[in-house]
Amino acid sequence: MTAELWAVVIPLIAIDLGLLAYALLDLRRRTADEVVGGHRGIWLAIILVLTTVGPLAYLFAGRRRQ
Repeated sequence: MTAELWAVVIPLIAIDLGLLAYALLDLRRRTADEVVGGHRGIWLAIILVLTTVGPLAYLFAGRRRQ
């Protein structure tokens, strides 16, 4: 890989890991009643399996508005 490509890939990886960490921590602190569908385990699987799309789906659609 060239240096220019690494300059793009490394920040994208950092953003992806940051989204993953934030979504997992947010899911951990919420009760089942505060999560759409009431099943935290399903959201955990979505976050972990769908890499970038999973955390985004959880953050935009998986949390109940407070």
